[in-house]
Amino acid sequence: MDFSGVINSILQFGVKVNQTLNDFGCWVITAARAAIVDEKSAVWVTLVTDIITIAAALGALALPISLNVIEATRTRYRSPSLLKITSSLSGIDAKKLNQHLFMVLAVSLAAKLIISIRVFDLISLVPYLCALTVWFGSVVYQVYRHLKFTYTFMSNIEEIHERIYRSINNYAQASFLRADGGQGLSFSRSLRIKGLFSKKVRVQDSIAALIELESYLLCTDSAKVTLDSRITDISYKAFNNLDNYEANEFARHLLASLPSVLAAVEVSREVDVYQSIAGFYLYLAMGAILSKEEYRSQIGVIERIARFREEKLPSYGRFCRNGRLFLNFANKTKSSNEAYTYLQEHFNFLIETSVREQPANIPELLSNVRYVIQFKGNYQEGGWGLPKHVAELWGCSCLPEFDSDVADTYAGRITTGELKERIETKYKPEMQAYLEVKISDKTLVKDRFDAIDVALDKCWKGIALKKFSSEIETGTLRALATLLSTHPEIVVECRELRNPAGSRSFNVGHSPVPTSLGECIGAFLSSKNFGEFYTLRLDDLQEYKIVDAIGALIVYELWSTYILGATGATIKPEMSTPTIPTSLLGELKDATQRVPLLKTSLLKTLANDRFIDRLGVLPEQALSLREYACKFCDLLGEALEQKTKSQIASQKLDLVSLERFKREVVEQLGSSVSEYSLFKRLTLGQVQPIVSHFSLPRVTFLSGTDTHYIFDMYGSDLAREVHDWLSTQILLYNHRTENSEFTLPTRKADWMICSSGALKKFLSVGFATSGRNIIWPDGKGRMKFIEVDCDGSGYYLVLSGESLLTVSYEHLEGGLPIDISFTDNGESVSFKIEYFVNARR
Repeated sequence: MDFSGVINSILQFGVKVNQTLNDFGCWVITAARAAIVDEKSAVWVTLVTDIITIAAALGALALPISLNVIEATRTRYRSPSLLKITSSLSGIDAKKLNQHLFMVLAVSLAAKLIISIRVFDLISLVPYLCALTVWFGSVVYQVYRHLKFTYTFMSNIEEIHERIYRSINNYAQASFLRADGGQGLSFSRSLRIKGLFSKKVRVQDSIAALIELESYLLCTDSAKVTLDSRITDISYKAFNNLDNYEANEFARHLLASLPSVLAAVEVSREVDVYQSIAGFYLYLAMGAILSKEEYRSQIGVIERIARFREEKLPSYGRFCRNGRLFLNFANKTKSSNEAYTYLQEHFNFLIETSVREQPANIPELLSNVRYVIQFKGNYQEGGWGLPKHVAELWGCSCLPEFDSDVADTYAGRITTGELKERIETKYKPEMQAYLEVKISDKTLVKDRFDAIDVALDKCWKGIALKKFSSEIETGTLRALATLLSTHPEIVVECRELRNPAGSRSFNVGHSPVPTSLGECIGAFLSSKNFGEFYTLRLDDLQEYKIVDAIGALIVYELWSTYILGATGATIKPEMSTPTIPTSLLGELKDATQRVPLLKTSLLKTLANDRFIDRLGVLPEQALSLREYACKFCDLLGEALEQKTKSQIASQKLDLVSLERFKREVVEQLGSSVSEYSLFKRLTLGQVQPIVSHFSLPRVTFLSGTDTHYIFDMYGSDLAREVHDWLSTQILLYNHRTENSEFTLPTRKADWMICSSGALKKFLSVGFATSGRNIIWPDGKGRMKFIEVDCDGSGYYLVLSGESLLTVSYEHLEGGLPIDISFTDNGESVSFKIEYFVNARR
């Protein structure tokens, strides 16, 4: 059928409907006239009176019913959000229903008055009275529906719960579950068409109402122990698709509603019910925090629950206090690395609060947070990982150095800012230049550049995660340091979270607590454990307490290895030299100085009865353990000294320090020579350079020593040395040099160079000195002089404008005619400085 045919059919249908309505109107008028002729007009008055009576009765009934619904939502269901959506659930707006009832009543009263005083002909009022009757019937039907809903609402809340769930499910199916619905396009379209005829309700109200009803059902139905599985299924799918706007809206309002459920369930149900809801909430919260910045506020909500609630729950049920959030850690794509910063602050809050208030929470907290630590093993990307992504990079000369820098960044020996600067200014340009030479296809080169960016991005993710894990390990060690003096048993319990002594199995996972001698030595060397950041936390923790904590863990390892592990052995096991991990020179030196303190800490731990009793050490075993502890410290001290010497001899010289040495020396040398009059007049020419040699310890030019050396003082010393040497050459070899034994200086010179012997002679004959000036015996003249400590009694009178030096500018260093070179001698660095200037003869 074409379009014109459809229009024609619609017009014909309209004509028929209009004719039917006209026929019905004529029938009503005819019936009314017959009624009036038969003197039955009183029927209309009676009808209006009945309408008035019924409307008044229904009005008196509907208002209390509405109030009961409001009261039930507030007191019984405790659901403010449910009150907002009751009209959409019932299809009747209670407020408008009451308005309609009173309007019907008012119109009916007016109609009765008009009929009674016969203002109009009754026949002309018949259509309006019929309309009033129909309208009243409609209102009565609405009252019926409202009463039916109210009965259901008061007696069967599960059905209301089901209606709300269906509305949310329709929302999900029509938005973020559309691709997973499996019901086809027709199902999605049917949902949209149905939505056109349904009352619009904000999704946040529906979600909040549903969760509030779930809370009510959990608190009143002992058979219900967790949230409706259909809700959790939709929730998991929404949180896996937070990039979708509708899914993100669902997730945001769901997370905002769940804390109230926790508050209700905590005081009304068993611990396992609370654990179920809290575990679900924390799982969703962690995924959201890692995915989007906007969910950062959830950490604050969790901390408020941890701080002000869960106090009456047993230790195993305090999910928010025990860091259950970290159990759900997943190294997924994050909006930014700031998520780790928020989580690190959350961990600090939990462990510090536990140390102060509930130390018993700490083992469970560390058990949960170790799931973060184990993820750092997923990232071992370094310089040699780049060729896995870009095979053509095999052979690039910068890879070894880049790999070393990435490893140092993983270990915290250099900052991410330093590595980023080196990548952007050095490594990346070198890699790109290498690829441009090796690959001729420009398109392929661009693809390889993109692949490098992808590989580097993975490196950055690994660095951020390892830094996060490292901060957790540092915070854990400092908490144990505080607990050792008050709760040593908890320190042992924390250590035994992984590979406890006597266990026949070996857990290859990770723990925030050092669980081997090697890890304890690493913690003892690590500078981050003794940094100043945490001195403002945990009641100004001193360094010795950190050493005490490490010492206690070392005692545990010694007991596990040499006492418990050697039970039944006839030969006492020997202790080998500890292996020292890769560390900075500064860390090695600091650790060497801390060895005596560590020995004291080991002996203090052995004297701690509570710690020893927790291990179950017998008196005779304690003596052996003491011997092992002392021997361990001796071997550790020797190993550290040997490692320090070896590293000083083998570590690559820091070119930055060498360049800084040259720069500072040259700058100070130039500043110093300008103060000497000898260098103010120079003559260009070929000269034999003056050569100066000196050596500095090799450690001066190594990175990671935690010592900053100032080199500019060498510049002033070298300037004075060269000046004195040149002045001596002038006094000894210049033909115009005079002898103070035969002559005295005259006033015609601008300034004078004199030996110590000449100056002594001048003073003996009446000359005097004032600062750097010599004064004639009569007091009428003075002259600037330079004293040179050399043999003889010579002096040289320098005339105005006279040049005594010859200089060559063929070699320049910082604008000065010098050349600086160095030689690495293994234990020291020797410098050779050539000055291309000499005295004229």
